[in-house]
Amino acid sequence: MARRHPHPDKEFDMAHPAVTAFVRALDQFDRSKTRTEIFRLFCEMAYCALAKRASPFADQQDRLEAEYMDCVGRFPNKDDIRRMPEMMAIAIEAIAGGGLDFFGQVAAEIGALDAGLGQFFTPYEISRLMAEMSLGDAPAQIEAQGFITVSEPAAGAGGMVLALADALESQGFDPARHRADNDFLKSAPSGAECREKSIGGLSPAGNPDDLSWLTPEKIRSIAGQNFRFCLDAICPVGEQMTDRHLRSVAIMLLPDLGINASAWEEALQVFGSMRAALAVLIIDANRNHPTHPIHSPGGALRAFTRLQLAGQFNLSGSLIGLVERSRAEP
Repeated sequence: MARRHPHPDKEFDMAHPAVTAFVRALDQFDRSKTRTEIFRLFCEMAYCALAKRASPFADQQDRLEAEYMDCVGRFPNKDDIRRMPEMMAIAIEAIAGGGLDFFGQVAAEIGALDAGLGQFFTPYEISRLMAEMSLGDAPAQIEAQGFITVSEPAAGAGGMVLALADALESQGFDPARHRADNDFLKSAPSGAECREKSIGGLSPAGNPDDLSWLTPEKIRSIAGQNFRFCLDAICPVGEQMTDRHLRSVAIMLLPDLGINASAWEEALQVFGSMRAALAVLIIDANRNHPTHPIHSPGGALRAFTRLQLAGQFNLSGSLIGLVERSRAEP
């Protein structure tokens, strides 16, 4: 008989009832893993399940499914896997109700936060107050340009992002933002939590970036004229877009951009197929940038590749910049 965690009857007086129920569910798993390890795997599985549902790319869906099944394989007791849907239901119901940083509170309750990385739990009420104070005249900004962007430098489980989303939603607006973190355990909850809260934006856990938010429609809207023309020729609107389509378009544009084969091959090895193609999309879209045009596409691709190798290239941020520019253009 599997041993249980030692705290199934511990009272969590300060915790939300849903958090208490979730932690008690964690305590039902056998002791082959710590509660933090179980929570990490749950977050990864939740993220994969939700990101797969949102991804427009068949190849990416397959990768997410493989990652999900890899997590499943780490539980020798299959009864533990059967508890996951119950835990997901607890989380979704709590998150959908708003007014709660559910995963942040769970992480704090089970001791999953790492003080060495500066991680600590901020109560939702404080996050909401800070969000209200930081927003400023958001309605006027949204009215003027059609959107507002925010940056949370320590996204964690997404508590500040959720609080700001609640603040904006209370004013009748649909928020969008870019989230990033240095620890998958802290960023996977923000991806799952914010998706269930219907918050847009992206939540990359360092490197590589999460591109599950990038729909075919967004790709077409941000692409330059040449990239979009070639894409429409090989993947008409309505047809399922794949990595292969994006790679083919990028290869078609290499001669026109003056990017030689060695620069492209190096980018492929470092970025992978889809991300290398998106790097070419960014370069093509910025050839005629109003203030910072790219005059040497080949040099730009090599620079992107070097930054990616150093873990310093923000692919998602660059794409978000194109999204915002496309919204601002008449």
